[in-house]
Amino acid sequence: MRKFYLTLGCSLALLPAIAQDPQLPNSGFEEPFVDCIPWTSTDNKSACGITPENWTISNVIGMNLMGKNLGATKVGDKAEGYDSEGAVKVYNSPNSIMKEQIVPGYVTLGTTWSTSEVTGGNDGGTFGGIDFTGRPTEITFMYKRELGEEGNTQPATVVVYLWKGTYTQKDVPGNISGAPTVVDMIDRDRAILDMATEVGGEVTESDDAELIGKAIVKIEDVTSEWKQGKVTIEYLSDATPEHINVIFAANDYFGDAADIEAGNSLTIDNVYCVYGDTENTGEEYNGQLEVEMDGDSLTDEPVNTSIFITENTDGTFTFLLPDLTLGDIGSVGDIKLDGVTRTTTDGVDTYTCHDPALSLLDGELEADVTLNGTVDGKGAASFVIDVVWMGMPIKCTFNGQGAAAINGIEIDSANAPVEFYNLNGVRVSGDALAPGIYIRRQGNDVKKILVR
Repeated sequence: MRKFYLTLGCSLALLPAIAQDPQLPNSGFEEPFVDCIPWTSTDNKSACGITPENWTISNVIGMNLMGKNLGATKVGDKAEGYDSEGAVKVYNSPNSIMKEQIVPGYVTLGTTWSTSEVTGGNDGGTFGGIDFTGRPTEITFMYKRELGEEGNTQPATVVVYLWKGTYTQKDVPGNISGAPTVVDMIDRDRAILDMATEVGGEVTESDDAELIGKAIVKIEDVTSEWKQGKVTIEYLSDATPEHINVIFAANDYFGDAADIEAGNSLTIDNVYCVYGDTENTGEEYNGQLEVEMDGDSLTDEPVNTSIFITENTDGTFTFLLPDLTLGDIGSVGDIKLDGVTRTTTDGVDTYTCHDPALSLLDGELEADVTLNGTVDGKGAASFVIDVVWMGMPIKCTFNGQGAAAINGIEIDSANAPVEFYNLNGVRVSGDALAPGIYIRRQGNDVKKILVR
């Protein structure tokens, strides 16, 4: 590897710098899990369970009485991942001392909190998030959803929102006692999303506060096998976000706490931001990519990415691996192969193609590329892309799964309002559209239209 970098050092210095779209931290949950110290308004320091680095599981510490945490309850843990060692599993669990009270399991990029007066008045949720300036079109993820003994009357939930500025709610109680201690809570989920709250006072917004994008969807299917889900983000303005929060809940996150079903669980892995126009890009497969150059790995661990296979009118296919990145070298652009052939045997599709002079990096580079891959009847995809660039062999190995869209809140598409968006994801009026290409959305029915 060192000889390679020395030989191509001058050539690499001439390659233009390519900005990378931001991704979420620890998206594969492969970093070590750490002690979970549930936040309270009384500055709790005691741990309850574990949580993935950069994320917080909604474990609760209960009520501190004479140095003991009564009611401390775990609702999440580390699980075996999708072709990896790590994933996060959250589950609804009975309170450790009040079995009739079910503690909701969820994991978030923000800070989880809960409150309760001894005589009642439960509430909780998430505040804060992480710094983030990207505008992803979608967020994809792998998941399992399994049920407890109570059945399947409440779905799991995925919540995503992007914002800028600050939202401060006064007098929010944040611990469990006879008279919970109140605080001014900054960037509470419901305050940002302009939703009613059970507890807390007035919300004050900074001058630049703005909800920029959001997605709230439900997962209703039940599966003990890994499936891929994706949520599409609705953008409300063209502003640049400052923050993002993502929440995965094993329950109806904004629903009635009395309806939470004990034992229901949601296991999550490979949370990945997708950028750009995702319409009409063919079948999408989300998974992990490993890259080797001259036999040496350029990826310390597999990289989360997606590939797309589109059928052409002449019966051939187009294969797309967006933005191939070669370690420290950086991006060489898209691997896009036209004229891919497909054969099917025993329900398995085999794709092959060879392009001896594929243009990369807007024509700056040229490579010999060979594609071989399969997709089985369950949507499992396995592809090897062999690239020979300047005499150096590069092997890209992709393993993934076909995407399955998650049911959104608006399930009655026929009666849902019609909305229009430009290709930047900004909502526009449909009364007098200027000529151009737009996204038309009615409930879950989304399509691209051309206005002449």
